[in-house]
Amino acid sequence: MREDGKCSLVRDSSLVSRAECPGSPRGTPAFQEWEVQLTCPRQRTLESGLAAIELRVPCARSVFVKQGEVSHQLRQEGDVFRGNPRLAPGEATVFADFGNGWTYDGLLSYHVR
Repeated sequence: MREDGKCSLVRDSSLVSRAECPGSPRGTPAFQEWEVQLTCPRQRTLESGLAAIELRVPCARSVFVKQGEVSHQLRQEGDVFRGNPRLAPGEATVFADFGNGWTYDGLLSYHVR
């Protein structure tokens, strides 16, 4: 976020995201560009069932977890999004809407067993 409070992408390649550590969820370029901060869960592999997910996504209008055709909207409190989606085995991807049309940015993904 810029000093004037408006949103902008971060193009500094030296920025290290929290989702780049071994065993962490797989982050995307958008994760860094939008300065996303992952609170939990920080491990790459999750057990199926309820999962507590929380992350800070500046400038996002909404954030959701998608598994196949099923989406779980996360609750917004300022720029923090949290929720307890029920996950099934497979891949679960976190997406955000930044108001750039009908497209959503994938932020990170988990493997659910």
